[in-house]
Amino acid sequence: MKWPWSSGDKERGNAEKRAPAQPAGPAQPPVGEPLSIADQARARLTMIETFLGRPGTPITPELRQRLHDDLVEAASTLPDATIRMLPTVEKRCGLTDDTVQLIFRAWLRRPDAGAFAETWSVAAGLMKAVTGVSQPSSLCVWFGNAVRAEDPDVSPEFRAIATAHLTELVDAQFEKYAFSGGSSVEWQVMYALGPGTRAEWYRRFGDRAAARGDKAGARRRYALAERFGGDSAAQPSRSPTRPGYTTGPSRRADHQPPRPTSARLGLEMGSAPVTVSPPRKEPPTPARPPTPEPAASQTPARPTPVDVSRKLLLAASDVMHGRSGAPRLADSPPQSVEQPLRMAVRFVTALSRLREGDQAAAEAELREIIREPADLPADEDMHANAHLVLGLLVQDSRLLAAGVRQLRDRHGDRWASVSMVDQEAISTMRARAAAREAAAADTPEASDLDPAQLRHARANLAEAARAALISCAEEANASLARVRRIIGVARGGQAAELTRIADRIGDIAAGSDPSAPPPSARLALTALRQDGVIRPWTQPAMRLWEKYDPGDLVSVHHRAIAEHAKAYYLELEGDHTAFLHWDAALRHWATLYDSAEFWESMRGHLGKVMSDVTPPELERAIDQVRADLPEQLLEPHATRIRTLWQKQPARARAHMRTIRTAPFPETVKSATRSRVGYEAEVAVRRLAKAGSEGQALDLVAAWLRVDSDSVQLAEAALDIGIDHMQARQNISSQMYPARLLLDRITEMTAPINDTLGLTRSRTTATTTHQWSAAVSAADRSAYAAKLARHEFWFGTCLMFIAFDQRHQMSALRLCGEAAGHFRWAIGLGLPDLPPYDSVRELLATASIGER
Repeated sequence: MKWPWSSGDKERGNAEKRAPAQPAGPAQPPVGEPLSIADQARARLTMIETFLGRPGTPITPELRQRLHDDLVEAASTLPDATIRMLPTVEKRCGLTDDTVQLIFRAWLRRPDAGAFAETWSVAAGLMKAVTGVSQPSSLCVWFGNAVRAEDPDVSPEFRAIATAHLTELVDAQFEKYAFSGGSSVEWQVMYALGPGTRAEWYRRFGDRAAARGDKAGARRRYALAERFGGDSAAQPSRSPTRPGYTTGPSRRADHQPPRPTSARLGLEMGSAPVTVSPPRKEPPTPARPPTPEPAASQTPARPTPVDVSRKLLLAASDVMHGRSGAPRLADSPPQSVEQPLRMAVRFVTALSRLREGDQAAAEAELREIIREPADLPADEDMHANAHLVLGLLVQDSRLLAAGVRQLRDRHGDRWASVSMVDQEAISTMRARAAAREAAAADTPEASDLDPAQLRHARANLAEAARAALISCAEEANASLARVRRIIGVARGGQAAELTRIADRIGDIAAGSDPSAPPPSARLALTALRQDGVIRPWTQPAMRLWEKYDPGDLVSVHHRAIAEHAKAYYLELEGDHTAFLHWDAALRHWATLYDSAEFWESMRGHLGKVMSDVTPPELERAIDQVRADLPEQLLEPHATRIRTLWQKQPARARAHMRTIRTAPFPETVKSATRSRVGYEAEVAVRRLAKAGSEGQALDLVAAWLRVDSDSVQLAEAALDIGIDHMQARQNISSQMYPARLLLDRITEMTAPINDTLGLTRSRTTATTTHQWSAAVSAADRSAYAAKLARHEFWFGTCLMFIAFDQRHQMSALRLCGEAAGHFRWAIGLGLPDLPPYDSVRELLATASIGER
C-alpha cells in the first residue's frame, strides 16, 4: 500500500534500478545508487513533515499507526531529528507513550552532542507533567528509571552529555530551577544520573560558583544544601580530592562493581553522573583472618581549601544574619588554615565572637589581624576593617584613622561603601576624641574638622536640603542632627560655616507654608529646562512628578502635557510602552476636564491677560474648549488607527482600547469609534458593490480584529449577504456558494450578536437582557432588523438546497435548519413587505424537517 507521506516504495532507489525503461513523457526521478540508511531516514522524515503540513488531510487509525512505525524506524538512524518532529506529530494526530519510548531509546543509544540542547528542549516538553499535577508524568518516570538502571540501551555518551548539559542549564538559571517541584523533568533526570539528592546537587553547584569566584552565589547554594541535607559534617562536599572518595569509571554496559569503599563517585564532578553506594561488606575467609585496623591518628587531617571556603561562606552568612559562625569553623582554627584564607577565617571568627557577646576574644582576634601584614590584595580591605572595628570597640581614634586611610588609599571617595563601620559612627567617635583631647589640654577651642568629617557633614547637609525642598521636615531634621553630631565641639571656620548652613536649612524646613504649592512642583518645572530651552517633557521632571506627586492642578496640567508629549515621542519610535503614557495623559486630562476649579482659574487668568475680550465671549470660548477637549484628545488615536489597522492590527487595536477605556463620556468615545469605522465601512461597501465580496469580508474581518464589537462593520457584513441573496434568489445553482458566504458572515458576526444579547437562545420580543453600554438602544434595534433579514435569506438558501437533494434524510435535515432560521428571523422582527411577508408560509413548509 502507498502511504500519503511517501512518494513510492521505501526502497525507491532499488525499485528504480529494477524498473524497465519507460517511453518519453514526464520527467522521471534520476536512477542512481541506492540511498544510504541515513539518507533514507532523512527522506522519510522530510516526507512525513510534508504530509503533516497539508491541512485538511484525514488521518485514519491505520495511517496513524504506519506513521508511528516510520518514525520509530527513522529514529534508529536519526533520533535527534525524529524527536524534534514529535510536537508536530502530536498536534496533528497524537502520540502514544509506547511510540515515544521507542524513539527515546534510540536517542539514549545514539545522542548527537551538537544538537543535544535543542533535542532536550523538545524531549523535556514531551515529558512535562500536566499543569496542576504535582507528580511527574508517566513518560518522565519511565525515562528516569531507564537512565537510573544499568540499562545497556543508555550509552555512556548520553550520560556524559546529559549530565554536562543539565548541570550547565541549572547552574546558569539556578533561581529558576532551585525550588522547582518534584515533577520537574530536569530534576528527575538529574536524580537518575546522580547524585540522587537535591542537597548533593546544591553542593555541586556551590562548588562551581566558588570555582568561578561567585562568592555570594556559592554561599547561597551551600546554605540551601545545608537546609536540604542537614549538617555539612554528615554530608561533606563530594569532591574527588576529599579523603574517603574515589573517582570510578564511567557507567558502561559491561560495568563491574567497584571495590568496597565508604562511597563512590561515578565520574568526575560536573561532567558525569555521581552515585553514592553503601559499603559492601565481605565475610572473612577461614584461611586468613581479617587484619586489625590501625589505630586512628591523633593529629586531625588538615582541611582542604575547598572545605574551608565552603564553611567560611556559610559562617559569614550566619554572621550577616545575626548568628555566630564559630560552629561552622570549629574544625578549621585560623592557625591550621593556610593562606590565602587564614586572615578571612580569623576575621569571621572575630565577628562571630562579637555575635556571642565575647568582646575580649573578638579584640584578641582583631589584634592578631592587625599585627599580621596584608600580603595579598584581597586581605587589605579586611586588614583596614579590622582597624575600624577594633578602634570602635576600644574607642581609639588612631585605629579609626588608620583604617579610613587604608580604605581611602585603595578606593578613593568610595571607601565608605566597603567600610564595615558606619561613616557617621566614625565621625562621631573622632569628634568625641577631639573633645576629650581639647578638655585634657584645657584649651578654649577644639580643632577644625578633618577631611573625612567634612565630607560626611556635607553629604548629610545635601540630604537635609533635599528633604526640606520636598517638605519632609522630619527627614530634614534627622539629617541635620547627624551633621551637628559630626561637628561636635569643633569651632574652626569650616565648622562655623557648616553650622550656619544647617541652621538655614532648619529654618526652611520649619517655616514651610502648608497652603503654598509644594516645592517639588517647582523643582519639576525647573527640570523641564534643558540647554536654556523649556521642553514639553524631560526624564528628570517625570521622575520628580512620579516620586512626589504634588497633586495641585497646576502640576496636573503640566503632567498631562508632559505625558502626552512623551507618548507621542515613543509612538513615533514604535515603542509599545507609549500606551502607558497615553493612558496616564488621558487620566490627567480627565481630572482637569472634570475640575470646575481649573476652568475657573483659567477664566480668571485669561481675563487678566486678554482685557480686550468681553467676559461673555471669554465664557463661551472656555466652555467650548472644555466641551471639545475629550474629542480633541481622542482624535490622535483615531488617526493612528486609520494608518495602522490593515498592516499593524495589534497596535491599532491598542489605540482602540485606549479610546474605549478613556475616562471620558461614552457618547464622545462612541462618536470617535463611529468616525473611524465609517471609513472602513465605505471601503467595504465599495468592494462589495464591485463584486469582490470575499475581499470585502476580509476587510471586515481585519477591522473586527481592531474593534471587535463594531456594529456598523457587522451591519456592512450582513448587507453583503442580503444583497447577494436578493440578486440570486431564483437561481438554485447559486445557492451552494451562497451558503458558504452566509456561513462565513454568521460566524463573523456571532461575537457581536452575543455582545448585543441577540443570540438564538434569546428573543427580542420579551428580552430584558443588558447589552454593552457602548452600544445605544437605537443601534441595537437597527442591527437586529438587519440580522432578521440575514436569517430570512439564510433559511431561504437552505430551502433551495433541500429541494435539490436526492436523499430524503438530507433534505429533511436542511429543512429543519431552515425552520430554525425562519423562526429566529420572526423573533427578531421582519418588515411586512415582500418577500419577507412570506416567512410564515416558508416556516410551515420547512417545519416538516422537525417532525
